[in-house]
Amino acid sequence: FAPRENEKPFTEPERAQRWRLSLASLLFITVLLSDHLWFCTEAKL
Repeated sequence: FAPRENEKPFTEPERAQRWRLSLASLLFITVLLSDHLWFCTEAKL
């Protein structure tokens, strides 16, 4: 059986977009966390 085109997991643009989205969200979370930690440290001092 030949695999149909629409059965491929992800096309290249979709995969790139998904990867970029996950990277952006990871960066966003990191910025939020560091900002929160910085705020906590400043509050303690």
